[in-house]
Amino acid sequence: MTEVRRAARFGAAAILVVALGVVAAVAARAGPDWALSGSSLGLLLVELASAAALVGAGIVVYVRGPDGRSGLLLASAGLLRLVAEWNNPDGAPGAFVFTVGLALAAAATGPLAHALLVHGSGRLRDAPSWLAATTVYLASVVLLGVAPTLVADPRAEGCPACPTNLLRVTTQPHLEARLQRWGLVLLVGALALTIIVVLVRLTFASSAQRRLVAPVVIPGCLTLAFVAADGAHSRHRGFLSNDPVERRLWLLEAVSISLVVAGVLWQRLAARRFRAALTRVVVELADSPRPGGLRGALADALGEPGLELLHAHGGGWIDSQGRTRRLPEPRDVARTELARDGRVVAALVHRRGLLDDPVLVQELERTAGLALEHDRLNAELLAQLAYLRISRAQVVAVGDTERRRLERDLHDGAQQALAALAMGLGVARANTTDRTRAERLSAAQDAVRAALAELRAMAHRISPAALGDAGLAAALDVLAEWAPQLEVAHVPAERFDPAVESAAYFVVASLASTVSGRIVVDARCERDTLLLDVRVAKAPGALIELEDRIEVLDGRLLVEQATDGGSVVRIWLPCAS
Repeated sequence: MTEVRRAARFGAAAILVVALGVVAAVAARAGPDWALSGSSLGLLLVELASAAALVGAGIVVYVRGPDGRSGLLLASAGLLRLVAEWNNPDGAPGAFVFTVGLALAAAATGPLAHALLVHGSGRLRDAPSWLAATTVYLASVVLLGVAPTLVADPRAEGCPACPTNLLRVTTQPHLEARLQRWGLVLLVGALALTIIVVLVRLTFASSAQRRLVAPVVIPGCLTLAFVAADGAHSRHRGFLSNDPVERRLWLLEAVSISLVVAGVLWQRLAARRFRAALTRVVVELADSPRPGGLRGALADALGEPGLELLHAHGGGWIDSQGRTRRLPEPRDVARTELARDGRVVAALVHRRGLLDDPVLVQELERTAGLALEHDRLNAELLAQLAYLRISRAQVVAVGDTERRRLERDLHDGAQQALAALAMGLGVARANTTDRTRAERLSAAQDAVRAALAELRAMAHRISPAALGDAGLAAALDVLAEWAPQLEVAHVPAERFDPAVESAAYFVVASLASTVSGRIVVDARCERDTLLLDVRVAKAPGALIELEDRIEVLDGRLLVEQATDGGSVVRIWLPCAS
């Protein structure tokens, strides 16, 4: 339905342009002495074509950007230029057309100047802009159009063949002349102010903003300069006419308006080129998607190596690698927010002025929307993985802390109590003379000693003191004493990072407590990696806890089939000695 409504609006605009143009052509050809184009058919065609093209350009700006208001104003200026020929007393087809021509003969200048003042932003941003726009409307629409029409009677002023002025309230020839003379003076001053405001703003604008508005506002200012020259030329006469000088100025206005239209087309061409570049970026990323690839591709397309791409995530921001970032303050750098379905999903941080062009931002949102969504999902996945890695590291750290606490509790509590009990049983046995009682005490003492040995082995498996004091090799040697099936073939005597030593030890200890049969441990350093091979008859099915502990350290665990039919649990850990 949107496309249908848009097509209907374009059709209605085209019909209106054709109707106004036909009336202007009929009036000009029927009364060439009064026509702005004179008797020249070529000048008339240039006049009508430039006005119609300005209407079309305004519609393009309204639909495609950079702002809808300046588009409507440009289209209005084009339509009013078609009406400028209607005040032809010899050619106007009827009193209504003639009256509209009298009231709106110079009205096209108002919306044109207004459009140049707001082009790129859509609003009058400061007091000089408001003053310039107001005075141009006052001069062109009121003093040179509507107000004189209310007091003019062309028939009473020496034009008996003129159609009736339907807006005439009274006949005041002197007031009419005075209004038009004031209008010409004010028009020249207002147009000069408008040109100055536009050019000053253009001078102090960012490079991107200049690229956006310059193709339209520079030829637009040239048009206003020709209109001002026409007003200055007519001031001594007191009203606008169609002498040879004014016809040349009218032709120059038509040519400069054609340059305005060309500027609008240039904007659309630049937007298409940028969209094509973004399309190539999207295609390239589709062939080889990688985290951070979109940021680099956009940096190349925009010519901004320092470009940063941040994605909205959970009320904050993350980069393409999933790392939490803070959005810089506007006073530090420039930032451009990108929206999807009315919701801000990303932000570009860049040098000031790079993306001041709203058309480029719209093209970026439209063309790279899917690539942005893909990059955002990758970033969120990486952020979740980072959060999971931190959570797993915290779980492992808490587990190690609890293991050390439990080992201390066993050593300081249960082990000490059992040792004291064994000693007390020995003293009791030595002091008794009853043989049967002594045998019972001896058996009890042996049972307590066996329990103490088992408790010491359990405490060593939980958190061996040798691991912290002497390192991995010593801890595995002690573990082999408590686990006869364990054979330590080779382990480097050097010390490693405590987390690496702890992870390697607990892998071996876990396998020693869950796997039956002979276990052979072989470890070696290869560059910056500790490679640990644990040969077992059959590896257990579930190694999730061990994998978590290894992956927390950016290590890797893999179960391979051995040549003798057994299994090898192979572990790679970063080897920072």
